[in-house]
Amino acid sequence: MDVKPNTPIKEIQSMIRIQFAENVSYKVCQKARLGLQGGDLAAHRLSFELLPAYIDLLRTKASRAHTHLEICPRTNRFIRVFICPRQSRHSWLHLRRFVAADGTFLKGRFIQQLLLAVGIDANGNTLILA
Repeated sequence: MDVKPNTPIKEIQSMIRIQFAENVSYKVCQKARLGLQGGDLAAHRLSFELLPAYIDLLRTKASRAHTHLEICPRTNRFIRVFICPRQSRHSWLHLRRFVAADGTFLKGRFIQQLLLAVGIDANGNTLILA
């Protein structure tokens, strides 16, 4: 049975059913595929725990960038992060007064959304604002 990290979970279930005549739950197959991807819950949590250090480094290296990290004080869990580079803040003064916002849902262990704000300059080029 050849299972890769990007193999769909339903396909893993189907292969196990065909080759071994066993019915395996979706959750078990999802956990197995996550193990193949080298990701477990501890690894994901560690990446979120590194966010405060990353924001501190960003504030040190790019002191004029606007950053905001929100962590729930009760559970100590990541809620959101906002980063706006200094160049984008400065360029805002010279952009057309139009801002486009776009977002996507990120698939993974945790439910996440990635949001992006984009402006248009006088030449019609797009500029990432945040």
